Amino acid sequence: MHDLQTLSAAEWEDCFNKVLFPLLSKLLDTINSQDPSGIEETRMRAATLLCKVFLQHLTPLLSLSTFTALWLTILEFMDKYMHADRSDLLNEAIPELLKNMLLVMYTAGILSSSSEDTQLWKLTWDRIHTFLPNLRDDVFKPHEIGPRKPTEGSTNKSPAVVQTPPGGSSSLPTTTQPQPVSDPPSQEQLPPVA
Repeated sequence: MHDLQTLSAAEWEDCFNKVLFPLLSKLLDTINSQDPSGIEETRMRAATLLCKVFLQHLTPLLSLSTFTALWLTILEFMDKYMHADRSDLLNEAIPELLKNMLLVMYTAGILSSSSEDTQLWKLTWDRIHTFLPNLRDDVFKPHEIGPRKPTEGSTNKSPAVVQTPPGGSSSLPTTTQPQPVSDPPSQEQLPPVA
């Protein structure tokens, strides 16, 4: 059996394109109309899995020339899942999953509004704006948007702190405010997959 930690960036891309994306597509079809809450829960878990795999393997995925296309495909699935059967569970879960991914990417310096990163920033927000027009203001206060620079004496290089929301009943992580980083995260610095 192949150790998942040793997969290359191209092999992870294949996992997204040949396993995760087809799974997410199949789950958009109504599978069992007799159990709408069951499919809603399954879709929520699949979206959570997509986000966790993406964040866990963000460092190798960044080396792909197709990273932007992969990211935009993830955003497309988030949009589709937001509108799947008018699900309350997904309407609450998808914005939280997106916030977590965006904050990790922003904190790691992958997503910023600085001049060299403007294309990914613009593509990201243009796509998200089509289904969550207020998310940018919810995630980033206007004075917080800009290039990430480490503060003097800062040694915290972890991309984000993942917590369980109050009440602990949700299996979805939420993220605290990002901490400055000086370098992109290593595999060990990315949030653990539970």
